[in-house]
Amino acid sequence: MYERDMFKKRVARSNSQVDWMNYKTARNRTNYELRKIKRQYYQTKLSESSGDSKHTWAVLNSLVGKPSKNTEINEIKVSPNEIITSGEDIANHLNQHFSEIGVKLSS
Repeated sequence: MYERDMFKKRVARSNSQVDWMNYKTARNRTNYELRKIKRQYYQTKLSESSGDSKHTWAVLNSLVGKPSKNTEINEIKVSPNEIITSGEDIANHLNQHFSEIGVKLSS
């Protein structure tokens, strides 16, 4: 990477054809090495997680760039003016809602 960056600076200063060719060669070599190292890293991670499907999917999702799901409820908007943020209050409100919904639906 250092070599690639050095050639890039040189191209920016001189803009000569020879410097462009050197920069392109260094850039392509760097990209090839980065891809190779990344491939080896994920192959190692996948081989370490063989037999553990949860870990395998975690590795695959990180490779694809899929974010993990956050299922935590931080707040509930009860009315236009009222927001509940306490975990215990959220649990009590949901409990009250679901205990009353059956009665409302049956009538």
